[in-house]
Amino acid sequence: ERTKATEMKSRLQVMNDTYRFIFVDTDSRDIENKNKEYRNLYEGGKVDFINKVELLNLGDINPYISYQEAKIYPELRVNRRIMEACPDMVAESMDNRDLSFGAGALRHKSRIAFGRKIGDFVDKLQTAINELNQDSEKNVIHYWVVASSNGGTGSGTVQDVLYYVNMLHRTHVDKGNPKVGLVLYMPRVYMNLNAENEKYPRN
Repeated sequence: ERTKATEMKSRLQVMNDTYRFIFVDTDSRDIENKNKEYRNLYEGGKVDFINKVELLNLGDINPYISYQEAKIYPELRVNRRIMEACPDMVAESMDNRDLSFGAGALRHKSRIAFGRKIGDFVDKLQTAINELNQDSEKNVIHYWVVASSNGGTGSGTVQDVLYYVNMLHRTHVDKGNPKVGLVLYMPRVYMNLNAENEKYPRN
């Protein structure tokens, strides 16, 4: 509902009163390009469209190294989650580099990276929930999870994201089921631009 008070606020201030965003990605080029694209459109360029508070960047994780490290201490829960991402044979075939150029439509890579940074994600999600739930008598939190089923990053992390949304909601809000909307999209244009890559249509 628009009031005189909200009309005095910028769009960013209104959003900050009502919404919280967490952006998970691997490809630093996409993040930089979006910030450049929206620099003059979003809040007059005063703030980044995707800022460091909202961003969980998985691009600095090397999934091959993370998997090998997890095998050394398999008794740790985080390492067990990482090792569940794929069989040893698949892990051994991964290239030894970080994900700063994306997951290459390989879901196990982003899931390993997400497992390595799960603590950061939980901190961001818990902070967002606490900020939105300050007036718990009136607030009803709705969660929207948006991901692509085409590439590797979104489709590789969406199940874990949904799991932690459910668990943190039940821990910090109430014991009932959270109100979650899931949007999975398959961008045909991207598939057409990468027609030689068989992984995209298979995903």
